[in-house]
Amino acid sequence: MNEPRIFISHSWNYDDYEDLEKLLKNRAYFDWQESSVPATEPIEGTRNEVWDTIENKIKWSQVVILIAGVYATYSNSIKREISIAKYYGKPIIAIVPFGQERTSYLTAYATETVGWRADSVVKAIRKYC
Repeated sequence: MNEPRIFISHSWNYDDYEDLEKLLKNRAYFDWQESSVPATEPIEGTRNEVWDTIENKIKWSQVVILIAGVYATYSNSIKREISIAKYYGKPIIAIVPFGQERTSYLTAYATETVGWRADSVVKAIRKYC
């Protein structure tokens, strides 16, 4: 099976991004390629150059993942990433943070919404890749 190419939106705090990354990396029998922009390798350049790079990363990915916590509601970056993903026909998986009772309205843009469990996330990724 080919390794899915995943763009993880990180327009939230990097702790969530890193926790999700660890969740996927520690999942047995699941290898994947990251198409995101890790905190350790920020994109440099003008605002347009940064967004061109992000667009290319989303375009290359097979699936886009976003964290559906309420804080995501206020992120213009996530809204733009969703717009790019929709433009290129990329499925969007929204992940509800563990223990979160309220989620962002951005789940309305998701192809599928799952809980913060490795099996649920991996099952959704495999479904769309």
